[in-house]
Amino acid sequence: MLNGEFGPATQKAMRILTSIGDIYGAERMARTEHVHVASGTVISTGTGGAQFIEWMAENGGRARCYATVNPSAIDSTHWKRLGIPREYYDWQLRLNRAYETMGIITAYSCTPYLVGNVPHFGELMCSAESSAIPMYNGYFGARTNRQGNPSSLSSALTGRVPVYGLLLDENRFGNMVIDVRIPCRSDHDWATLGYFIGKHAVSRIPVLVGIEDGVSLDHCKMMCAGMNSSGAVPHFHIVGITPEAPTLDAALGGKKPLETCVYDKAARREMERHLCNASGEAVDMVVLGCPHVSVYQLQQIAGLLEGRRVKEGVLMEVLTSDAIKAVADRQGLTKTIEESGALLLSRTCPTCYPLGECMAASMGIRSMATDSSKMAHYAAADSGRIPVYYGTTEQVIDAAVSGIWTAAEE
Repeated sequence: MLNGEFGPATQKAMRILTSIGDIYGAERMARTEHVHVASGTVISTGTGGAQFIEWMAENGGRARCYATVNPSAIDSTHWKRLGIPREYYDWQLRLNRAYETMGIITAYSCTPYLVGNVPHFGELMCSAESSAIPMYNGYFGARTNRQGNPSSLSSALTGRVPVYGLLLDENRFGNMVIDVRIPCRSDHDWATLGYFIGKHAVSRIPVLVGIEDGVSLDHCKMMCAGMNSSGAVPHFHIVGITPEAPTLDAALGGKKPLETCVYDKAARREMERHLCNASGEAVDMVVLGCPHVSVYQLQQIAGLLEGRRVKEGVLMEVLTSDAIKAVADRQGLTKTIEESGALLLSRTCPTCYPLGECMAASMGIRSMATDSSKMAHYAAADSGRIPVYYGTTEQVIDAAVSGIWTAAEE
């Protein structure tokens, strides 16, 4: 591959991977069967990045493993209603064609493990998408480093990863402890816990103690999204639950933690107050599905919306992948959600389409309500700098129906 025997795109991909391997002191390459590529959207890729991806497709680049890609800038059904400019649509179509030519599965989701991209325990793989990286490492017990678009695309086209960092046994142990002293039951609870973890762990590997049961995939998904908004956490352990943490000692590799942080009611209130930064009461936009919702979450949302109507003037978005939406269509969940006036979007999210650049002002969006700590963080800090109301799924849906935010009782 490096010598160009498989064409110029594969050669360039291998040059990228060997350069990264040299930087991090990798001694070898390994085969990989699962890759999740970063830039599905032209918003983050830019025209230069999109042209690079097109060049790779035009010069023989082809996926050599199961490879998926992150969300795009376009929901194929509602993009016009959302006011997305035609130029973004045209560029996104070009990016779509390039990925499809290369055989990369255009599931366009930040939850690739919900659409078939599932590695086995201990498998060496390559994943971009900040929330998916700790899910693969901590929840599934596979092994990936934090990757971006050039490296993840290169691994997809070669079926190889340089072996360094979290792919090595000695680097996978936790080095700090999060002592969870309050129950975490809802997705919102886990999203808030994740945001606390990111602030305190930063880029270290946390070990959670005090959680005994009731941990679902959706819970961990919301936690991982939160901790990679306030921090850059590549891996986590939950003692007695996640694959590499049968005991605290095993999770820490027999060493003492660098730090122990307590997560209690006061810590939770502090995180919620930080993320709920809007003033006044009116709500213009509601977002559920960051990361993309599962079928189970869609069932819950549809149940909360059934027989109700989103207030006129409020834009409510529920975000998922094409694959999950197809199931929702068949089960009648899409019908229930859209009869309420909400939009069930697939392939995209507000961090991937030009919300702040050209949509918020034209659509009169001055505030957002969400149950996701990741969406709350990025909406306030990046994607439009929109004031945010942050609360439970029930609170958020009540706000969509009334147009008014009601704070939870202390």
